[in-house]
Amino acid sequence: MKNDGSTLNVYFGFLDGDVDSDTYIDMPIESSPSNLVIGRWRIVKLGIDANNDGTIKYHNYQDFEHKSCGFSFLQFNDDGVVFENSYYKNDGTCTLFSEMAKWELIEENRFKIYVYDIIYLIKVTPTELVLKYDWDFENSLYGPTQMFYYYQRVL
Repeated sequence: MKNDGSTLNVYFGFLDGDVDSDTYIDMPIESSPSNLVIGRWRIVKLGIDANNDGTIKYHNYQDFEHKSCGFSFLQFNDDGVVFENSYYKNDGTCTLFSEMAKWELIEENRFKIYVYDIIYLIKVTPTELVLKYDWDFENSLYGPTQMFYYYQRVL
């Protein structure tokens, strides 16, 4: 999350590595009937459980001006590449955060993306994807916060 001084201005980007760029990334959209995660997903909503107590504050992407900057999306490819273009608008200025990383499913519903193995698959259907960052671990910079990312498939 970012604070613009007077109100909370939520950042909806999912990938959180050290390789942010301002260069738009694009690749052909893939799909897989056997792995529904594969594909392009647009952010719809973010849920934040700041104290890991079940109290989740939801933020709808459409309620923020970020959408006026460009098309933000997360894409999983079958070859283990995941990338994101996420726009953020603050004080009238649009900024693009793009990032690419490797991903793998290390347990039935648990991902490793970049160096993080605290990402959980909460739900996936042909049209919806819900992912969770679980920051509740010893020496976590963000813990005990839980972040829920809600996506719709882009066709």
